[in-house]
Amino acid sequence: MKNFRQFVFTNNFTSSTKTQWNDLISVSPNPSNGIINIALPSDSSIDKIEIINVDGKILETILNITDRIITTDLRQTGLYYLRFYSENIIVGNKSIAVMK
Repeated sequence: MKNFRQFVFTNNFTSSTKTQWNDLISVSPNPSNGIINIALPSDSSIDKIEIINVDGKILETILNITDRIITTDLRQTGLYYLRFYSENIIVGNKSIAVMK
């Protein structure tokens, strides 16, 4: 298992008033041809999304989120992870497969 890498996403909540939106975040289609749509809950305060490859490299950071539907283009076949933040706290994680 030399080439196996383990990725652990954690949710660190500092307040009981924080809500985890993981079940309310939608990423589609999955699997995708590279163009993905991210639908966020209307009452969320998600202010940053990171798109990460399987090597752990952050490929894209989306800031200043004002729309509830976000479209991005992933150009290479593979598995990607999306990490969602609110006030610098991880509030959700999703994975998506891209098949070209």
